[in-house]
Amino acid sequence: AAENSFNFKGLDFLNAAQLEELRDSPGLFEWPDSITAETRAELVRKNLAFVQAGGDLWDLIDFGATAPDPHTLRVKLNSPLPFLPEITKHYTWYPVPRHAVLKHGKIGDRFTDWTKPDNLVCNGAFILKSWKFNDHIEVARNPLYWDKQNVGLNGIRYLPIGNLYTEDRMYYDGQMHVTYTIAPELIEYSREKYPEHVRNELYLGTYFIRTNVNHEPFTDQRVRLAFSLTLDQKSLIDNVLKGGQKPAGGLVPPFGEYPASDAVAFDPERARALLAEAGYPGGKGLPDIEFLTTDKETSKAVAEALQAMWKEHLGASVKIKQLEWTSYITAMFDKDYDLAAGGWIGDYMDPLTFLDMWMKDAGNNRTGWHSEKFQEILAEAAETGDPAERYAVLARAEALFLEERPILPVYWYVRNYLLHPDVKGWDPLILDNHPYKFLRLEPGSGNRLQGR
Repeated sequence: AAENSFNFKGLDFLNAAQLEELRDSPGLFEWPDSITAETRAELVRKNLAFVQAGGDLWDLIDFGATAPDPHTLRVKLNSPLPFLPEITKHYTWYPVPRHAVLKHGKIGDRFTDWTKPDNLVCNGAFILKSWKFNDHIEVARNPLYWDKQNVGLNGIRYLPIGNLYTEDRMYYDGQMHVTYTIAPELIEYSREKYPEHVRNELYLGTYFIRTNVNHEPFTDQRVRLAFSLTLDQKSLIDNVLKGGQKPAGGLVPPFGEYPASDAVAFDPERARALLAEAGYPGGKGLPDIEFLTTDKETSKAVAEALQAMWKEHLGASVKIKQLEWTSYITAMFDKDYDLAAGGWIGDYMDPLTFLDMWMKDAGNNRTGWHSEKFQEILAEAAETGDPAERYAVLARAEALFLEERPILPVYWYVRNYLLHPDVKGWDPLILDNHPYKFLRLEPGSGNRLQGR
């Protein structure tokens, strides 16, 4: 990598047709396909802010990537970006073949046929075999994959299961090899009965509560801080979640060399003093406050626990409002809430994935909060090439953010799920981005299940 560019090598496995397409792709039209005026994908805008583009980031033809030769991809950057290889692991950067998309419409069309099994052209270890909405997605080994001899599975079947208990029953009935999660009340039981099947792993994510800084009383930083200081994180984890989550000391979860914050703490006495200072002694005079969350059972249990903490320590009466997912997201984007459950899973292994979403125009901010000083610090970090110095600058940005407290960090995620011992090659990964190419099934290597 040059200071402001990256060269990606190793395309020797491309066949003649693929090489020809690469040569004919001005600006590498197919990488990535999600940057279009039609999609206006906010996640891509967030992750591509560092890459040189034309006058408009969404002008795909001017996207700052070129192919100087058939086996090289060169990406030009606006500033030093040592973690670019990490970003390119995110699915928004996966390449797609231009000809396959344009055959059925144009880039950015949401409802064309190019993603159907008979039309989708894949370059990975698996190809799409069938997709039945709300029933399953099934993939099969790709016979044209460049490293097909090292692919360990013949196929995979993904099942969309919305109910935790249904997922649990299906696993113990032998219908699944891995679950997405475990219901909190079943974690301890599962550990005792089938310890070889239960996985508990760090996950690069933070659960937090958004405050709407345009709604009273959360226009006042002291009130936001008071509501944060009365969150008994340990009690919530031990008595409600029961999954070994970690009390969040800050926004960015601990990983690598980044200095994890310890600014967030449980201090109800200080919280009451701050609330009184803001003009609400003992909670008197607080307006009606609504806490928005989703309609999941776990969401309800968490919301009720937090509701009780705010009542006990601040005298605040908070009403819980549960919405199904689409309505919940709409309310968030419209800022139609006072407090709202939220969270973020890192897109890549860098603190910036948790920090830049709070810039003024970031699509995932949704709090109404912004700080010119915060953005200046992030801009300083973007021009800092030394990794240790850059982390120190980002830590300053996080400290300012936590002082303002537009969100109330609650806990750092872990993943609790069931994995059958017959599955080999499934290693703990903090981003949960498991490469299925390396998985193997070795029947008979684990304890037999006997159902619930």
